[in-house]
Amino acid sequence: MNFATLSAEDRRTVILGAIVVVTGVLSFLDPTGDWGAVVFLAILGGVLAAFVPLQPQIAPATKLPATRGMVLLLAGVLAAGGFVLGGLTYISSVFSIRVFSIIFDIGLVASLVLLWFGWQAYQAEQGAPSSAPPPPAA
Repeated sequence: MNFATLSAEDRRTVILGAIVVVTGVLSFLDPTGDWGAVVFLAILGGVLAAFVPLQPQIAPATKLPATRGMVLLLAGVLAAGGFVLGGLTYISSVFSIRVFSIIFDIGLVASLVLLWFGWQAYQAEQGAPSSAPPPPAA
């Protein structure tokens, strides 16, 4: 894989996907078992998000089942959904100051950012107007 050929947006997506996967696996392996198996959804979402930008290099013959923005949005929904459901189930553990709770919180934030980037990619494909102000009238 050649990361130099990726755009800044693609690198950002791969990094966020990797953060979600690593924090999800570490949270899933928490010895107290607070987070539950629902974090597995977040791991799947992180793997999918990391795969989408790398797909032309890893599997060039593979065609995504939907548009790139839609797949990134789905990955963000899976990642954020897994972390949010895990956090809502054990809300008291989210706010505790334990190593695994802090790791979970980092994954939660990364999954929400991944969801936001997926939403932006989806909106860009749909041709939605950007949030930039219109140019001044001449």
